[in-house]
Amino acid sequence: MDEFVIAVLGLEESLWIQINAAEQRKYSIAVFLFAILSALCLLASFVFIYMITSTTIVSVIGGLILAFILISMIRFSLLSMRKSVFDNPNIQEVAEPASKPLGFFQKIKLKIKNLFSFKPITSNSPIPGLAMLIRVFFMSVITTLIIFPLACLINYSSIQQITIQKRVALVESFQEQQKLQSTKEGERLLLQIDQLNNQIKNYKGYYYENSLGQKLKETLIQTKAAYAAHLQQEEINQSNALAQYQKQIANSYYPVLSFNYVYSTASFWMIVALVCYLLFYPHFLIAILNKFKIYHYANLAIEKYRKSIDEDYLALNQYSDRIIKKRYPNLFGSIQKNDLWADYPYKTVMNHVPVVRNPIKNLDI
Repeated sequence: MDEFVIAVLGLEESLWIQINAAEQRKYSIAVFLFAILSALCLLASFVFIYMITSTTIVSVIGGLILAFILISMIRFSLLSMRKSVFDNPNIQEVAEPASKPLGFFQKIKLKIKNLFSFKPITSNSPIPGLAMLIRVFFMSVITTLIIFPLACLINYSSIQQITIQKRVALVESFQEQQKLQSTKEGERLLLQIDQLNNQIKNYKGYYYENSLGQKLKETLIQTKAAYAAHLQQEEINQSNALAQYQKQIANSYYPVLSFNYVYSTASFWMIVALVCYLLFYPHFLIAILNKFKIYHYANLAIEKYRKSIDEDYLALNQYSDRIIKKRYPNLFGSIQKNDLWADYPYKTVMNHVPVVRNPIKNLDI
């Protein structure tokens, strides 16, 4: 179990053995809940893709891909909650030298400049809680993709009835459209038959002596035959089209209709509570383990990483000093070391405020 926890959360085995059993248990609980959520996420992905495609093979392949994406996002969210090497509580910020007080408009200008200046999204962002809002947004999207398919799966029988009713309504609508199309052609033929009958009445007295009357009678017979053939062919065409349409929607599901139904069920809110607990409680545990000093892994990790960075930085400085001293022995003594940052190479605490130099304009020259 320990190896699984270390692998999932990306922990250091050398640091893991240094913390107590109570802290290890909290990490294990977080990973255990993550594993349960991953299983639900996999199941929900299969159901969701199947409801969209109604194809078993596609639902298996697509479900695996979707589940991999969602699980990876959840795991990345847990991993990104660890402390940063730039958060060093041991270094106190050096007091800034007294400077000329700013005027009212200069203060407004400085506030506007700081508001639109680019800074990384961290706990020290200009907008408080922005990083947490972004995390909550993505986790809410993932929660939605898990909750609704699971709710549809639990209410499978009701969803089947709703789906059947929807298919019946679609078939009835399709038949109405077929009747409208068939009626237009049939009305055209019936109108032609009526016109021919009216024309034949005008030749009633000398029907057999007039060649035009004979032609009208022949045309009338042909039109009636065409109308009968049309009715027979339309019946065949409608039957074939209806069978094809019924086959097409035989296994179709309607996610929006299903989601609207499950939203009002009691089981939906039970799943909401379960998924939210499985998703957000591990984040809460990781945040607690990183924040409070009674838990030691986060601080041990920071000390280890900073020690490694400091050793690499010292070795790099020694190497660069040897190169500069060897190539430029006369300039080596006059090279100024960094005095701007108090915690170089992290560059989070300044020794003093840098002097702001205005650019030279053409008029000054």
